[in-house]
Amino acid sequence: MTFSLSQGASKLAKLGVVVKRLSAIEDLGSIEILCTDKTGTITQNKLGITEVNSYQVDQTLIHAGYCSVTVDATRDPFDLAIQSKLNDNNMQLGEYQLIDQLPFDPVRKRNSVLIKTPFVQTLVSRGAPEAILESTTLSKEDKRGILDWVEIQGRNGRRVLAIASKTHTASSFSDFDERGMSYLGAISFEDPLKDSTKEAIEKAMSLGVQ
Repeated sequence: MTFSLSQGASKLAKLGVVVKRLSAIEDLGSIEILCTDKTGTITQNKLGITEVNSYQVDQTLIHAGYCSVTVDATRDPFDLAIQSKLNDNNMQLGEYQLIDQLPFDPVRKRNSVLIKTPFVQTLVSRGAPEAILESTTLSKEDKRGILDWVEIQGRNGRRVLAIASKTHTASSFSDFDERGMSYLGAISFEDPLKDSTKEAIEKAMSLGVQ
């Protein structure tokens, strides 16, 4: 049996598949449901902006760009997508200074920056829609409408970031200050499927794999 499984591993190796455990060869033939990572496996791992849900599209994109100054924008796919959209629309962030920041936190589900421009000092938050909406002055009805839109985006495999801002004159801020903010808009992002994904899924289905 070991010899037989080794032959199987050898054949798979010629197809670019590394078998770390010989018994896995036997398991392959009995797969009924295959679970796979999405990003970079069945998608291109290259986010693009699909839609901006806002009455202030330009301001939403610009303020989303302000929130990119706290991370390595050459690596973060959200920031790359935002910068690409700004470039496509011939938009610039203009002259600004980063005064203070709170990096992304999985508990707060947002990152925030305090930005000073020649005209005003602004606190900007960017993050999960439900977290951002909680800190805004929108009515429950308006929040519900936005979350309905977010749900539709999710059903289409898209990810969403919401943006909010407020004037803040102090030289620093805390999460306590992230309330009473003005909602600017939400941005949906899509990671396109690889060209080979459809064929791979169809082949798996033809073999009886869900």
